[in-house]
Amino acid sequence: MEASVLTRPEYERVGKALEAGGILDEALRWSHRRTGFELFYRAVASPELVWLDRAGSRRREIRVFQEVTRLPPEAVPADLHEPLHKDLSFVGEARLDLAPTIVRLLRLTPLWREHRYDPLPMGAIQIGRGRLVPPPNATRRVPEGRVAGAFDAEAVFDARDLDAFARFMLANKGPLESLLGHEVRSDILKKPTQQLGLVLRKLGLQLAKAGTRKVSGRKFHRYRLDPVALAAAEEIVAQRERKGGWAFLVDRYGPHMDPSDGDDWAETEAEIERVADLLRGTTWDIPEEDEEE
Repeated sequence: MEASVLTRPEYERVGKALEAGGILDEALRWSHRRTGFELFYRAVASPELVWLDRAGSRRREIRVFQEVTRLPPEAVPADLHEPLHKDLSFVGEARLDLAPTIVRLLRLTPLWREHRYDPLPMGAIQIGRGRLVPPPNATRRVPEGRVAGAFDAEAVFDARDLDAFARFMLANKGPLESLLGHEVRSDILKKPTQQLGLVLRKLGLQLAKAGTRKVSGRKFHRYRLDPVALAAAEEIVAQRERKGGWAFLVDRYGPHMDPSDGDDWAETEAEIERVADLLRGTTWDIPEEDEEE
C-alpha cells in the first residue's frame, strides 16, 4: 500500500521499459502495478479492494462482464441455434470470441433478456470462422443502450428451462471447452444448472437458490441470479464508464498526474495487458493481473 502512484508519463515510460525487458527496482515495479490497479477500478488501492481483486481474477471477470453486457446485437447471429465454427476448437481467441460466445449461451437461458432492434443500413461483416464484426455505427451506439441484451435479475428457473442451453453446449463441445477453459460435463442434460454456474463464474456472477417446486411428484430446485454479485459487477462497470482512468487519478491526486490532458483508457488497458506477463513471478501486495485463460 505504500507504493506511490505514477504520473502518466512515468507510467508509460515504466511500461515500455518492462516490455523491453529492462531491469527496474522493486519499488518502481510496485508503483507501476498500483497505478494500473487504480486505473482499472477508478478507486484507491485499499486493502479491502486488493483482497476482493483476488490476484487479478476480479479484473478479468469484470472485463468479461463488461464486454458481454456491452456487446452490439450485430456481434451475434440472429439464429439462436447456429453452431459455433468448428475451427474455434483450435484457434479461438478469448478477446475476439469469448463475449459473443457467452451471450449466445446466455440467450438460451431465462437469465438473459434479448434486445431487438431494427437492422442498421450496414450490417455485420463476417470475417471468417463465424466471427461477426459489427459496423462502426453499431459500436458507437452501445453507450445509448443499444446492446444485444441484459441480465434479468428477476428470472427464476429450474433445470427444465435449460434444455436448449445444455443441448447447444453438447453440440458445440470442442469450441466451448477451448474458449471457456472448462469441460462440458458429460451429465449436462441431467445437471445443466451446474454447467451454467461455471459459465457465470467467468463474469463474476453466481446463482442463488429460489426454493423448490414439485411436478408430478418430482422435486425441482429453482434458481435465480445472485442479486449481490450482479449489483457489484454492475457498479464497477458503471464506475468505469462514468469516468476515465486518468481523469480519476487527476481528481484524486492532482493535475500533474496527466499533463497530456487526455484519457485514452483503451490504450492504457492494452499496455497493462502487454506488460502483465513481464511482472509474473514477483511477490507484491497488489498482485498482477494474469493473461486471459
